[in-house]
Amino acid sequence: MRLDGSAGRLLVFALVLTVTQNGTGTSIVVVKPNAGVLYLAADSLYGGKNGRLQFCKIHQLGHLYWAAATTFYKDPRGFYLEKLVTAVGPDNTVDSATTRFIKIAKNRIATELVSLGISRDKRDTADYADIVFGLRSPLEIVFVGIEDGKPRFQITRFFASRRKSQVFVTASREKIASPPSASGAGYWKNAASYIADRPSQFESNPGKTIGEGLETEISADPEHVGRPISIIRFDRNGAEWTERGTCDF
Repeated sequence: MRLDGSAGRLLVFALVLTVTQNGTGTSIVVVKPNAGVLYLAADSLYGGKNGRLQFCKIHQLGHLYWAAATTFYKDPRGFYLEKLVTAVGPDNTVDSATTRFIKIAKNRIATELVSLGISRDKRDTADYADIVFGLRSPLEIVFVGIEDGKPRFQITRFFASRRKSQVFVTASREKIASPPSASGAGYWKNAASYIADRPSQFESNPGKTIGEGLETEISADPEHVGRPISIIRFDRNGAEWTERGTCDF
């Protein structure tokens, strides 16, 4: 296999595993088989308290793309993820977009968590407890772009804690592993492991392998992770959909 461009070298994926897991059911996977290619994939089901909805979870911001897993994507209390990302502005690198989003989002996440904590809805208070006690992240987001002819990405995971009566939110940029690597946001570890365990299949049919990887997340939580699956490939020529799913842009 020569996915990394080195003759005779096997494709051995690095899995960047994290302790926490996002609780919304969203499954986002980022696969970088070599320095020149990257795949971003997501399911399309949102299983929140407002019911089961389908929508495209891969979005565009100027020349960048982004996807996120969050406990509160669009909340009647005022939290609206797409508006927060739009406020970053269209003319950014992956790094500057990440930096600006962190600055914009931290206080808004903290405010939303305070609202959850005083809610009379048991689901809200359960989410609040899980998040402030570190059992899961309230928001994980990935930005992807082409820079200097190569795809680049950054995953950021937000964490919350409570001290006395105050909620504090911090952000952690995931360290980027050398390719080949697989990571993600939300529920992604089963999918990444599936992909990493099948290097020959990935080499011959990456889209099929990524799709089957996401199917493992659907099987694990069919109430919150579901079809159709969207997959977009990035290389020096730009972005190309291999599976559009519910995405129509």
